[in-house]
Amino acid sequence: MVTQSEKAGAHSHPPTSAMTDVIGYGGQRFNRLAGGGSVGVPGIDVGEALKGCCNGIFKFAYIVSAPLHKQGFFDFWASPDLSIADKAAVAGDLLLHLCFWFVPFAFELWGSLQDKRGNYIAQELQQGSLWCLIVALIGILIATLFGLMEQDVGKLYATTYAAIVGGGMASIIFSLLYFLVAPGNFPELYMAHSSDDVVCTWRFFLYWSIALKVLAVTTARQNAAFWGPCKVEKPMAMEMAEPKAALSLGVTTKA
Repeated sequence: MVTQSEKAGAHSHPPTSAMTDVIGYGGQRFNRLAGGGSVGVPGIDVGEALKGCCNGIFKFAYIVSAPLHKQGFFDFWASPDLSIADKAAVAGDLLLHLCFWFVPFAFELWGSLQDKRGNYIAQELQQGSLWCLIVALIGILIATLFGLMEQDVGKLYATTYAAIVGGGMASIIFSLLYFLVAPGNFPELYMAHSSDDVVCTWRFFLYWSIALKVLAVTTARQNAAFWGPCKVEKPMAMEMAEPKAALSLGVTTKA
């Protein structure tokens, strides 16, 4: 027998706030903007269409995109519990992180094909910067493969993490050394001022490659720390269940 108060409670809605908690990896929460995330297209179930895209394997490792860890990109986008603003923010975060790595790579690759780069030592430093960046990109590829295999948060192998973060930092150091060494035998690097001069273009690319690589390494490190310490889901689920079981038996637990 359902009472009138129970009926009223069933149709009542809890108060909403500007920020709403969303369950993330392992039961953890991250804040998001409030609002519905449904997308209406006449005659098409957008959610199901997106979930079926690429058979759900389009996933990313947590070091590449922490919010998308163990979730297919299209599955995340099809979620009815997230607003368009939330989905756009996560997609933008992923896109920016990848741009922080691949735009400097394009700059460095272009520079390695130019003749005007300085003497032999300067060219060695520039090549060192490029190859360290390639090592970082290989690390991202390996991490992505582990992401497709649904590797747990914090379980990325130390060498893979070192390839990404260490490779990026080493590339930054090589670029800075190039700026210090090259002008000694290549004063045009500082003197070029015409936009038509390839050396001026190369200097501009160097500025921004250093800046973007710093952003790339910073983003990767924060992604790695996003969900906290390394824990696999089963022990984490058990830890979360213990306080609930104790409360059901009338036992209080210490914080």
